[in-house]
Amino acid sequence: MIKVIELFAGIGSQTQALKNIGVEHEVIGISEWEVNAIITYDAIHTNDGIDYTENMSKKEIIDFLDNFTFSTDGKNPCDIKKLSEKTLRNLYNSHKRSKNLGSILDIEKLNYADLWTYSFPCQDISVAGKQEGIKEGTRSGLLYEVERLLEVSEKPKYLLLENVKNLIGKKHIDDFGKWLNKLEELGYNNYWKVLNAKNYGVAQNRERVFVVSIRKDLYQDYIFQQGFDNGLRLKDFLESEVEEKYYISQEKTEKLIENLSNKRVMDKLPKGEELKIIGTTQNPGAMGTNFRSWVYDINGKVGTLSATMAKEPTQICIPCITPDRLEKRQNGRRFKEDGEPMFTLTAQDRHGILQVGMLDIKGNEQIRRVYSDEGLSPTLNTMQGGNRQPKVLQDYRIRKLTPKECYRLMGFKDVEFENAKASGVSDSQLYKQAGNSIVVDVLEAIFKNLFLTKKFKFLNNKSIKIQERNVRY
Repeated sequence: MIKVIELFAGIGSQTQALKNIGVEHEVIGISEWEVNAIITYDAIHTNDGIDYTENMSKKEIIDFLDNFTFSTDGKNPCDIKKLSEKTLRNLYNSHKRSKNLGSILDIEKLNYADLWTYSFPCQDISVAGKQEGIKEGTRSGLLYEVERLLEVSEKPKYLLLENVKNLIGKKHIDDFGKWLNKLEELGYNNYWKVLNAKNYGVAQNRERVFVVSIRKDLYQDYIFQQGFDNGLRLKDFLESEVEEKYYISQEKTEKLIENLSNKRVMDKLPKGEELKIIGTTQNPGAMGTNFRSWVYDINGKVGTLSATMAKEPTQICIPCITPDRLEKRQNGRRFKEDGEPMFTLTAQDRHGILQVGMLDIKGNEQIRRVYSDEGLSPTLNTMQGGNRQPKVLQDYRIRKLTPKECYRLMGFKDVEFENAKASGVSDSQLYKQAGNSIVVDVLEAIFKNLFLTKKFKFLNNKSIKIQERNVRY
């Protein structure tokens, strides 16, 4: 059994990945300061149903929690005395059950563990952030607290770093190189790579830098697992029944229809076979550059989920544009007998004729085309006449991804989401937690090659041989 410490733990994607692939492990401590993340971590991983505050007064709870630093927004320390008694009791229980050590700034030294994970804050590195870099006083500068703890604690066998791709961007690559050099000085061999979640079984375009560090005395090499495409697309992660509150207004839907025929807007949207952005719900004059306004086709993959979803969740289009003889079903879609959507949304504007999609029915391309009633009708012929002419019904809808769908796109199972939701955190917090997390499927691939298939170096006088061994803890 390996012992694990999760620094900057979030909702515990690392321990979830280890559980999923069957690596026997014990989390001997986590470090997390955000109140809702601590409560969610406990709800998913450690909740034993016991109320440890049952015989404690509110003052006793506050006196204990005052020994640690907590935050309600993830940015600034909070005054726990201002929290409701219910939140205080939930926090105390979750803090205790998850073996939380508090903010990394509160920790003087760590007990021995075989693995430390440290997905330190990205706000000062991310392209969307302040770009202040990894330096003292910034949130991303908390990386140096990991260095401090490595210098005063018994060194783990393994370290795992995760952060945004911009960590190796032009502005931050020197800091990244200095960190790797420091780890080398501390006795680690380092292996790093940018991995995209879309290549590991999840319909999300999410690039992140991962660094696996292995203590030199273990004589162990590391190779990242090759990516793959399992054929899953966004539609495979969607709920079958969705509350009305997640659908956007008719005004924004009409804005999308308007923009589908606006070449200036459409030309500015990212292109790609997998990442299918079919339009934008913002003002056409803004040229579609605001990613929060982009609308994704459910037959493709979604863009990177982020913590900002708490304010403006990612938008998707649920098509209902089909021949009017088909029965309307739930979730704003029309379906074939096997449950697959009948319609693929596209946009082609030729001389005032706006083709918005193709029907998934038998027949040649001409009779499968669907045209918007905002444009001109194509030439009718005997093949397309009468009831066989595809008619546009303006009842396809745009909605936001639900928190459960975001959790699915981060690799969490529904039971784990339901446990998180049952803990009482709000939808906005669930969105934020998903966006801040790490895709579990990617971590599974990393840990499989680290713990289930190891590569050891066997030294002799002349050469170093690499031998594969399957190892299960």
